[in-house]
Amino acid sequence: MIYWGCHVDSVCMLCGVGVESCDHLFWDCIFTRQVWKKGKTLLATLIRLAWNCLNYYIWHERNSRLHGRRARVMIDIFILVRQDVRWRLSGYAKLFGSVVLWLLSGAYRV
Repeated sequence: MIYWGCHVDSVCMLCGVGVESCDHLFWDCIFTRQVWKKGKTLLATLIRLAWNCLNYYIWHERNSRLHGRRARVMIDIFILVRQDVRWRLSGYAKLFGSVVLWLLSGAYRV
């Protein structure tokens, strides 16, 4: 902001410690590091949930076909996975807070 001629305090508004710059804001700021850490944990959890659900429903579909039940199309499997991931993710709302609630709200297509 200072670079563009705006008259603002040069101290980082997020952590109150460092001199605000692009490098500081996205990499060095303590607040940003905490956000990145929590985001990585949430992403890893989401990937594990989706992976496990995909494997479960693929195996379930295989067994259904083996035992002569109606075969589902691929999109039906993805819908089941999405519903299951959303349901399971709701249990993480206390751990990850508002980010999970935002994902569950449908604002972001999970």
